[in-house]
Amino acid sequence: MTNEIKITTGSRLHAGFYYAGSEWSINWGSAGFYIDKPSFEAYFSIDKKQFEGPNYIKQIIDKVASLLNIRDYSVRVSSYIPEHIGLGSTTQITLATITCFKMLYGLNINSNEIIDKLGINKYSGVGSLLFNKGGFIADSGVPDKHGPRELISLRIPEKWKFVWVLPNKSKGLDDAKESIIMKIPWNVSEGVKGLMSNGLLRLASGIAREDIEDTLEGLRTIQEGTGLYFSKIQGGVFRNDLTKIASEAWRSRMILAQSSWGPILYTISREDEAEGDADLLKFILNELKIKGEVFISNPRNKGYEIVKS
Repeated sequence: MTNEIKITTGSRLHAGFYYAGSEWSINWGSAGFYIDKPSFEAYFSIDKKQFEGPNYIKQIIDKVASLLNIRDYSVRVSSYIPEHIGLGSTTQITLATITCFKMLYGLNINSNEIIDKLGINKYSGVGSLLFNKGGFIADSGVPDKHGPRELISLRIPEKWKFVWVLPNKSKGLDDAKESIIMKIPWNVSEGVKGLMSNGLLRLASGIAREDIEDTLEGLRTIQEGTGLYFSKIQGGVFRNDLTKIASEAWRSRMILAQSSWGPILYTISREDEAEGDADLLKFILNELKIKGEVFISNPRNKGYEIVKS
């Protein structure tokens, strides 16, 4: 039996929804990217119960342990993904915990059953798929009784960078608030639906051809459709408190995307342009007198990693 497991994951940036409605046998179809930083990195072992790390991570791990009827475990978190800012932290941490407990205790369980009980993959299967494979993935839609499946899976060009800004604004919706909103049947036009689906096609085609201009235009289009779909909730294509940042960036022809409910906004840059794009975002924050931080991350074209000891 393994004594200790070190697990490392990436973070998910949500690209948007390519489908939302009730005409198909699914309700939601979405896409997203996997980036290397921030990462969730933790050491799991069988021991008397002890924990080192943020409390919100402890709550997730304790919930999984309770469902699996596990009592004796030690977890030390060395790197983590902040919660409710648009990076899919809950999914990554939950799946990492299930994976480690299964290996440590030799459990023969169906992970999808545990995931369903925890409410993961309810509206998007992208985070789970990226956890296993990385890169860029569009799911085949949810709900799916067999768990999330890939519709499109592509490697992101390694020479591209993700430049993202975390403004000092309110966090995105928590799971409870999201559940209420996602149950509301929005009636949207065929034009909005077209933006969502056409955006995905251009986005995926651009990635496959390593054409960053088409990739960004596809991202802009699927974002516009998704934003219009949820405009009654967030006030427009972007969250009300993020609109000025996106508008100022567009004046310099920078395309920004909102990851999930925000507040993270991001773009994709060529390697030699990433620092300049980051400087532009810092300048915009300063001009708008908005506090925040700007980061540059690499694409992560692989899923989680395990090291046993």
